[in-house]
Amino acid sequence: MKFDTQISEEKKIVRCTLEGAPDVKEAISLALSLRRKASELGFNVIYDARKMQVPASIMPAYDFSTQLSSKMDEPGLRRVKVAFLYDAGQFDYHWKFWETASMNRGLQFMGFTNESKAMEWLSN
Repeated sequence: MKFDTQISEEKKIVRCTLEGAPDVKEAISLALSLRRKASELGFNVIYDARKMQVPASIMPAYDFSTQLSSKMDEPGLRRVKVAFLYDAGQFDYHWKFWETASMNRGLQFMGFTNESKAMEWLSN
């Protein structure tokens, strides 16, 4: 999985563009790193996953949310909001499952197909 990370002081977000096939271990490491940085800055995180290859199975989403939640023992990490931007119609069920699995574990996570709506949610 390739990724590019940028910090926007103006928008108060850490933005990460994802590309290619995801790897659960790599994704957890990246998620923790970005949450730590966002927490330090008082920012939130947005992932642009429109170029990511989404697996056909929802199990990696379950594994990711379960493992990530178990590693989030630092106080500020759960306060960070995370938005995932994806293309409408592209694995909608998968993203909604990921959203539910994450939120059930106390993670502030929402999937969006509209970047403006994602940014509005992150700023509230």
